[in-house]
Amino acid sequence: MKKFWKRLPVKVQACANGVGILACLVLIYIFLGSPVLTAEMAFHRAEKANLVGPGEVLATLKPQGQEYSHLVLAEAEEGVMLYAWDRWDAEAREFVYLAKDGPLTVAAAPGKKLLWLQTHACLPVYLFDDYADAVRAELDLTLTGEYEGDFYHNTYQLESNREGEGYFAFEIQTDSSDGWEGQRLTKLRNVTGNSMADTAQTVIHAAVRLYDANGDLLVDTNLEIRSAASKAQYK
Repeated sequence: MKKFWKRLPVKVQACANGVGILACLVLIYIFLGSPVLTAEMAFHRAEKANLVGPGEVLATLKPQGQEYSHLVLAEAEEGVMLYAWDRWDAEAREFVYLAKDGPLTVAAAPGKKLLWLQTHACLPVYLFDDYADAVRAELDLTLTGEYEGDFYHNTYQLESNREGEGYFAFEIQTDSSDGWEGQRLTKLRNVTGNSMADTAQTVIHAAVRLYDANGDLLVDTNLEIRSAASKAQYK
């Protein structure tokens, strides 16, 4: 066998060694349980596990102020998906699927808590849209409710330039992640996420305005953001 191997051209020996090394790496990968190597791979596994999709990945982001490292935004024919992923913290991973009600869908970044970032807390919010000519968006989110006996009515006025195809990214910043400010943002996250909180009676009003490259208004509409439980109850 050694004589046969030595008779082979050097290039053939190098190629055979390369194939052998590759085969060993594949076997090692399988023996390790086929771990995911990227956030996109993890997303596709998650959508299969949730029996939705296949979706088109629009972006893989690293949003600040979240307990996970990556957030995948994706779109399918009948819904949009958000997947929070962290390589080292399995508890921070979360898959969210939202059925489309039309050409515009609003979703807050998923997560279990709001983190304090120096002087503010922040919550990323995403507007999925079907308007390819839109390059700038304005989103007004109005939240109402009660906290410790006091009624609140607050509107967040957000603006964003197009960063990627199919979505606009916004960020709500507050002075605190606790108290009534934290409650408002948690309510928004609960309505568009997987929370088991009672959101059947919760309605968040959104005003959306989209503009083209010339600054002309393309869309001016109002939306009602409801949880899946609320939609099912009032269907």
